[in-house]
Formats: sequence, C-alpha cells, structure tokens
Amino acid sequence: MERQAAEQRRAAEQQRANERKQQADKQRASDRQAAERQRGEERKRAAEQNRAPKRPDQALRPGTNQPISARHEQLRQERAKLSTDQRTRLRHSFTVNRDRITRVNFARRIGTRIPRSVRLFAVPAAVLAIFPYYRDYRYVVEEDTICIVDPETYEIVDVLDDGTYAPSTRPQVAELTLTNRERSLVLDSIPPDFPQMRLRLRLALGAEIPPSIELYEFAPLVRDQVPKLRDFRFVVSEDQLVIVAPQDRIIALVLDR
Repeated sequence: MERQAAEQRRAAEQQRANERKQQADKQRASDRQAAERQRGEERKRAAEQNRAPKRPDQALRPGTNQPISARHEQLRQERAKLSTDQRTRLRHSFTVNRDRITRVNFARRIGTRIPRSVRLFAVPAAVLAIFPYYRDYRYVVEEDTICIVDPETYEIVDVLDDGTYAPSTRPQVAELTLTNRERSLVLDSIPPDFPQMRLRLRLALGAEIPPSIELYEFAPLVRDQVPKLRDFRFVVSEDQLVIVAPQDRIIALVLDR
C-alpha cells in the first residue's frame, strides 16, 4: 500500500511539474508574440513617419523657407518701397475706430512684445490688396498708431503712424539688412557707456533724425567686416541702436540692445 501511495505521489508531482512547464512554455510564447507585435507596430509607425511630410522647423513659418526674423525684415523693406500714394491708401484702409483702440499702454515700436490680453484684429482685405505681405499678421491700434503684430509671438513687426506716411519729397529709405552675426558684431562694438541721446520721435523706419543730433561712425572693425555700414552712421537712444543714412538723416534700421 505504501509503495502504491508513493508511486501515486510521484505521478502527481510529475504531472504538476509537467503542467508548470507547459504554463511556462505558454508564457514564453505569449511574451515572444507580444514582443513581435510591438516590434511590428514600431516598424509601422516608423514607416508612416517616413511617408508623412516633414513638419517645418519651429524657427520657420509654415509654408515658407525663411526664418521669422528675416520675414519681418523683408516685410519692412517691401513696405518702404511703396509710393507715397500707396502708403497713404494703405493706412486709410485700416479700420481705426474706438472699438479697436486698445486700453493697454505699451511701447509702440518694432520688437515690442505686447501683452497677450490685447485683442488683435485681422488685417482688412483692402489692405492686403495693396500690401499682401501683411497676410499672416494681425493689427492693433494704440492711440494714433497702427501696430502690425505677429499673432504667434505678439511681437510688433511694423508700425504705421501719421508721421510714417506724411507726404514728403525725400528719397526712399536706403535698404539695409543685417544677418544675425552682423547684428551681434555691431551691438558688441558699442561700449555700455557710449553717449546716449533722447530722441523725441518715433524710432520707425523712414523717420528723420533732427540736425541737432550728432551721428557717429561705426568702429573700424565693424566697417571692415560689414562693408555696407561704411555709408551709414548711428546714434544710441536708451536701449536702442539707431542706424541712419547720413545723406538725408533717415532711419534705416533700429536694433534693440
């Protein structure tokens, strides 16, 4: 009897061992299948990403191949090329009524980032018919000034006021653009204690610097590495470097220090 009972126990243990082995084999097979499915899904996602169109770099505007800063600069250059009549019609095409005048005070100059609480308005179709470069932007009115704003960054990229469009026989603003490297070189060349002038005018492209304000030449290093600046002068006003065409004393470019 004892021998028979022992054999039964060995048979039961063997059966349990076989069941454990079968369960382990099933688990390993299930793990392999899960791993294979995961690898298949990863390969599928990678293939879909390769087929999908590349997303634009964050430093670029959707649908363009220009950095945002370069697009802003081009916008201002193109606007400066408008005739006096086109400039006048451009400003008058904006809707400037009491409902669109902001109650938030901010510096009405290029480069200012206005509060996101300020409501922006779509540029009217009549404006785009004259100047399509404003298509991707919005505008806001602060006192008598129309500020063109990048709706993504809330940065003022262009400024329109009565002074900018006043009739004049003076020549168009000399075209001046600087790369980021050139801008850094110019700004680094101005010592912190350089004399500053308080300019009582809007520092906008095309504004005229009064004859009483002294203009300065750029340092020799700047003139050598950025030859285009040999024909320009500058003045420092608070936190901005104002680059001026000396022949007619017209502002050609304003850089934030």
